[in-house]
Amino acid sequence: MHRIVVVAAAVLLLAGCAPEPVASPTASPTPSATPAALVLPTCNTLFTDAQVTELMGDNMQAMGDISPEGATYGSTVPELQSLIAAAPDEFNCSWIIPASERGLTLSIIPADAATRAQVIDALAPATGTVDGSARFFDATTADEMFPFNEANAVGGPGVNLWISVHDSGTRALDITHAAWNSVVALNPGL
Repeated sequence: MHRIVVVAAAVLLLAGCAPEPVASPTASPTPSATPAALVLPTCNTLFTDAQVTELMGDNMQAMGDISPEGATYGSTVPELQSLIAAAPDEFNCSWIIPASERGLTLSIIPADAATRAQVIDALAPATGTVDGSARFFDATTADEMFPFNEANAVGGPGVNLWISVHDSGTRALDITHAAWNSVVALNPGL
């Protein structure tokens, strides 16, 4: 009996001196699967007037964000058009020379890793080159009736962005690079 009292007293003494119970550590929260928000330009701030003239030529007039109409996208590839149309935050900017067939549309799409992979798969036949935080694809098509030039830029790992340009001229790749640089300027470290 003496031994039980000594053990009970020791337990009570230790319980009084012991630190308060600490909750068992839990795993740290996993990073959100939602892409980090990028700061994106508007159609009016994407290029300066001088850049429009240099990249697109004289007399090009900005038509603004034509997303609500959904009539034109920066790609002519049906699979890519579907991806652009389904993106919740995409926007499409167009420039035209009035009373002519000269024009272009540029789409900017925040794109998670799965979407970027779909874009790369759809563009696989095109030549892709890595430049900075993006992979650029030049998908020039020469059609006798309606010649056009198309280019896409797809963000690398962790860069949740896709830019697609459809140009009835020949400068889609240069325009895509310039648009990518505009976004990078707004997002240091991209």
